[in-house]
Amino acid sequence: MSMSAADFDTDFSEKELKEITLLTYKGKGDGTVFLRSLPDYVVTRFKSLMKKIARKEAVNMLSGEEFSAGMDFKISDDDLLRAEYYLIRAAVADFQGKLILEDDGIFDKWIKNVKPDLVNEIICHIENLNELYGGFDGEEAVIESYKKK
Repeated sequence: MSMSAADFDTDFSEKELKEITLLTYKGKGDGTVFLRSLPDYVVTRFKSLMKKIARKEAVNMLSGEEFSAGMDFKISDDDLLRAEYYLIRAAVADFQGKLILEDDGIFDKWIKNVKPDLVNEIICHIENLNELYGGFDGEEAVIESYKKK
């Protein structure tokens, strides 16, 4: 049976939550957080922002001016500081799926104290959950089905 519009609405809007225990976490509690799987547009925006940062650094790293590479948003110094943490803010949640670092005040306090190892560990989990640098299970089967047609 083919999918209906309602199937798309429910199947793709319900976010997967993955429970992880952070090995590098040092603090109160057990270091358990939840990661939300991210929609494609969030990952795409992140990749686009990273490309813009690379272009800004290559073109005019010391100018301090905003750089717009013909895209619909400009990159400011604030974006440069926060871009590395873009995916973390969009993924780290509590057990109900509510984002933990969504509030700018909480995020600003966290970013001043977080250790690099913890950031790297969270990013690694996010990459694995969202398969940012790979294909998907069954990719070869899809390619084969196109070859047969």
